[in-house]
Amino acid sequence: MALFATLIGAALRIAWLRAIPDGGAPDEPQHRAFVTFLATYARIPRAADIFAPGASAYAMTSPIPYLPSALLARFFGDSLFVVRLGSVVFGVLFVWVVARVAAELFPDRPLLVWSLPMFAAIHPQLVFVHSYVNADSYTTLACAISVALWPRTLRGELDSGLAVRHGLAAAVVMLGKLNGFAVILVTAAVFAIAIARGPRPEKMKLAALAAAVALVLSGWLFALNWWRLGGDIFGARTMFELFHRWPGAPPSPASQGVTIFGLWLRTSFIPVSFQSAWLVLGWMDGYLPRTLYWPPVIFSVLGAVGVFRASLTHRFSLPLALICMSTCVVAFALLSWTSLVNDFQPQGRYLFPAFVPAAVLMLAGLADLGAPQRLVGRILVSVTLCYTALIHLYGFLVLLPGHFG
Repeated sequence: MALFATLIGAALRIAWLRAIPDGGAPDEPQHRAFVTFLATYARIPRAADIFAPGASAYAMTSPIPYLPSALLARFFGDSLFVVRLGSVVFGVLFVWVVARVAAELFPDRPLLVWSLPMFAAIHPQLVFVHSYVNADSYTTLACAISVALWPRTLRGELDSGLAVRHGLAAAVVMLGKLNGFAVILVTAAVFAIAIARGPRPEKMKLAALAAAVALVLSGWLFALNWWRLGGDIFGARTMFELFHRWPGAPPSPASQGVTIFGLWLRTSFIPVSFQSAWLVLGWMDGYLPRTLYWPPVIFSVLGAVGVFRASLTHRFSLPLALICMSTCVVAFALLSWTSLVNDFQPQGRYLFPAFVPAAVLMLAGLADLGAPQRLVGRILVSVTLCYTALIHLYGFLVLLPGHFG
């Protein structure tokens, strides 16, 4: 099933790569400009490059997510098809990692072993994100690799080898987009649970080992940013300042007196974030008909109910459920904060570091709703996958050509 889902995911991403027109995805020209710089000069931008007129808006970010596209462009030319292949590669690997996570979490649940990777393979917004030049494709993969290490840690199998793998995975995440830090924060909570279960001195040493590996492998980027960006180790402040120099750049909601509760309750932040986590094309302006977003709301609510019930009856690990929920909450909180103090960005792709935990909660919850009669769970999971496939097909055959036609 892992191979089948991966092949399906690859085919769909290639199809979307070919179908999305040039300039038809969020900020892709700016992402391509960064790829072109890396391919042309084979070095990381210096301060003069970042602040030069006409420089890519992402020149101060980590170059790692763009390296496959830059290498392909350097050796095979910088055509749109070639540079987009880097994101497709990350997307295909993401489906394979999700298949490994499903097999690790649910070795005796065939329904979830095949449904989780298939959901990742056909999810329409995820496929869209994996089909054009961006850093989100890398970040989704990096976060999935880190999440894949959680089950063994929560089962008390933490040893030096697993701690080193945690450090490697954390470094990969830290070299991506900043929204991936949601997974870093939750991974720290996973280690806290492992330490609490003891033996504490040994587990604390393993946590320190993981942190040391992560910092050694990713610290060069933060040191570089300190030097070239005047102490802005994450590059976020520099990006914010450059963004607000653009003509017509909107002020941040916070500067207009909007509070976090006002953002949630008095703006379109929550509905647009949810809708664009399923499918919104173009530069966040290609929406499905509004009624088509309601079934995913129902699937999500039913999944949450199912996980809650399963956790109470020990059919689903309560610590795992809490960790998955925490990932979703932290990812949403980071997106909310960014949209409040920077620019209003209710984009579902920024929540995709939590894609795997959210998918586990939804599909495992749906599968357990009918327990002990598994037929109900099978029907609910099958309906969810079929609806996801139909939305995907509608987006590809109707919305995409209609939006760009």
